[in-house]
Amino acid sequence: MPNRLSITNKLFEKKLLTEEQRQQVELEYANQGKSEEEILLSLKLVSEEDLAKAKGEIFNVPYVKLAEVGFAPEVLTLLPRSVAERYTLIPFSQNSDGKEISVALADPLNLEAIEFVEARTE
Repeated sequence: MPNRLSITNKLFEKKLLTEEQRQQVELEYANQGKSEEEILLSLKLVSEEDLAKAKGEIFNVPYVKLAEVGFAPEVLTLLPRSVAERYTLIPFSQNSDGKEISVALADPLNLEAIEFVEARTE
C-alpha cells in the first residue's frame, strides 16, 4: 500500500483506481512533471467530481454540489457580486442565528479569499 499522501493514493484508497492505474499515474508524474490531477483527468481515470471529493477529503474541506443545495436568497446579499466574481465563490446558506454563512469556492484552498470573506462578514 502506498504511504505518500497524494490525490492518486486517496483515489486508490477509495477504490476508484486500481493498483495498475495508480502506478501508471505515478510513472507519468515522474516522467512528465505534470500534476497528478492533470494526468488523472487527461487519462480519463476519474471524473472531475470524484477528484474534487477526494481532494476535499485530503484537505478536510467538505464537498458541496451546488446543484443539490438550496440557496437562501438573503445570503447572496451578504457579499457583493464583485467579491463573488473576484474569488469565484457563492454564499449559499446561513446558520439559524445568522452568525455563520456557508460559501462554496472554486478553489477552497484560496486563503486570500477565505480571509477576505471572513473579514467582510464579521
